[in-house]
Amino acid sequence: MASVPPWMAATTFEYVLQFTEAHEGQTNFMYNNWSSKSATKDVTAGVGISIRSEGEACSPDVKGLFVRRADGGSASDDDMRAEFRRVNNTERIGGNLFTAFRDPSPLTIPPERLRPSLREKILTFWDARGASADFPDFATIPAQAQVALMSYNYGARISRAPRMCRAIKAKDYAAAALQSNMPGWDPQKNQAHRVLLLNAGVVARDGLDQGLLPTLGAFKPPPMLTGAPEADLSWLLGWWTVWDGNYYYYYFSPNGAISYIETKPNPLAGAPANPGNRGTYFFSAASTLVVDWSDRGGASTVETFRDASAGATTMHAPSNRFGPLRADRM
Repeated sequence: MASVPPWMAATTFEYVLQFTEAHEGQTNFMYNNWSSKSATKDVTAGVGISIRSEGEACSPDVKGLFVRRADGGSASDDDMRAEFRRVNNTERIGGNLFTAFRDPSPLTIPPERLRPSLREKILTFWDARGASADFPDFATIPAQAQVALMSYNYGARISRAPRMCRAIKAKDYAAAALQSNMPGWDPQKNQAHRVLLLNAGVVARDGLDQGLLPTLGAFKPPPMLTGAPEADLSWLLGWWTVWDGNYYYYYFSPNGAISYIETKPNPLAGAPANPGNRGTYFFSAASTLVVDWSDRGGASTVETFRDASAGATTMHAPSNRFGPLRADRM
């Protein structure tokens, strides 16, 4: 299998690899997410490699990663079965990742085996899960949307997100961002996918270089890309009083982050430490500011301010779940 897919730039694929390593973690031993992070037993190794049975532990692509710590020899089927049983029956609680899983393990994955395994799995999943057929024009979409799709597909079939995929095919990246949340995933990963798709929308909206990527190393989340409507947000940043029948106090932070509280703050205070909720804001077009709040009660709230322009001190928005809003600069 090629080390870089022919339909993706090498720089973009390198970003995919580093992004995945950052979010999945590079773990050179088997561990169990049950019960602190998973309601069911969830043996994992490497960079997000799920091992669901002794048989999977002995499969060539999993067993081939491991060596014995004692002598550096390749792990045997018996070694893998024994370690799977030990880890599968060990509960993860608090900070025992190393003391309960790594330290007593007789097996380890050499660092030089982690990256090739990740690369092969990302490409195999992309082909096996039908993503190539779903996006025959994959090479023509912005690189940041390519990263989001391949990362999403590594964690779950992109067919599980049909609305997101339809929006990307329609080149409506803002809508794709709103549909990209996967319940149960690490909130940082969901946020990162959302930012990548929003950035793809800025690239498409402003005619920027399709290959434009965030700086390597910035993954949780990547920085929001600024185009014409976001060039100077000094008028927006800080506190706003919002009324929809009740008072809320929104704090717009740099880099597309928003939070709210229900107690009136000091207008000079910074972002709240314990907000009622957090979300993302972005401009889908000039003067059109979309606020996308994190899920609460199984649903997310989206508010669209259509009079959000430089110098505004009052904005108005409908909500997809609640009454209309008026926001006044504090």
